[in-house]
Amino acid sequence: MIVEDVHKFVVRHPACGIVFPGWQPDQLMWHLAEALRDGELFIAAVDETIYGVIIAKIDHEARQIVVSSIITIAKPTFITFVRKWRAMYPDYTVVGNRSGKTRRYNLNNFKRLLHDERTDKVSC
Repeated sequence: MIVEDVHKFVVRHPACGIVFPGWQPDQLMWHLAEALRDGELFIAAVDETIYGVIIAKIDHEARQIVVSSIITIAKPTFITFVRKWRAMYPDYTVVGNRSGKTRRYNLNNFKRLLHDERTDKVSC
């Protein structure tokens, strides 16, 4: 999967203008390429079909995953990211802006959702 594929997915998504308001296509491409380079771009896909993209910084000192942008085509896709993060960073928290407020979530709080069969085939 290359950054151009991710860019195409993000630009075509109805939430693109909400997540990246006023961004020009080349500005968004640069941002995605930089996130990929820095290990901050997480992609959920099946057979080269993208279902979601998250840009997040892993803060090892604070033991948290700081999410700056999320675009998915279905809510269960987010659980794919949670599965991956729980395997890699089991005692970290997820921090992000939701409805204008900073929210903090413990990865263990998603246990019920982690058993959703709809997310079993999607991988990061």
